[in-house]
Amino acid sequence: MTKILTAPQLASAFVGHATLLLAVNLTHDLDPVLAGFLSHEVPTADELLDDQVLIGQVIRAPRGDMRLERTLAWLEQVWFNLADRSAVHPLVCQELDVRRHSPVIFDLDEGLIRAANLLDLLVRQCAGLKDMSALAGILSLLRQWQGDRRRETLLELERRCLPALEGDDGTPAAEQVRRIRFLAMEGALPADEYLGLHFDPQALPDWDMAELTRLIRTRYPLLRRSDVEAMVAARTPVARAAVA
Repeated sequence: MTKILTAPQLASAFVGHATLLLAVNLTHDLDPVLAGFLSHEVPTADELLDDQVLIGQVIRAPRGDMRLERTLAWLEQVWFNLADRSAVHPLVCQELDVRRHSPVIFDLDEGLIRAANLLDLLVRQCAGLKDMSALAGILSLLRQWQGDRRRETLLELERRCLPALEGDDGTPAAEQVRRIRFLAMEGALPADEYLGLHFDPQALPDWDMAELTRLIRTRYPLLRRSDVEAMVAARTPVARAAVA
């Protein structure tokens, strides 16, 4: 029986699948056969609300990429079969604004799931031997994140890991908690903080905006050039003041 999604659920699902589609297309070379009729520039997520633009990105997607199987199937079976997609567009735009500055890290899901499974095994093995409540709380948040994929859950996960690492004794459980905390920090890092950490603020004004946008979008695929320009502008006065 097919599950009927509400409008907000449809919007959230569309943004999730569009994000993955863009993330893959931004990081693989365009097939030479397609170069004659597809632009080398990958459009913004907002532009994917145009059916022709979205179809172009579906065509562009690399064949056989396991990461995209569910996305392409959902677009074909659900999105393109909606009677009135335009009715969902405002909700999609709201969802895009919420997720705009969130990263896509392809090994984040796999890394957190693997760490969660190992931690679960260790908790079961040590049950009754020591207090496992802190680790059980981390596991609960990990399972929650697998369902909602929200930045707030990753932030809470990062905070929850800190007490569990106090007096780190180098046990396998502590190693998994360290791994989980690192991945949670990376997954929750918004674009402006990423820009500040990985780019020299003094050199930011000298970057070609088109090139910088392409580079940052490989990690933050929902960003638009205007978003990158705004982040650079926000940091430029700081850089100039430092020089002065």
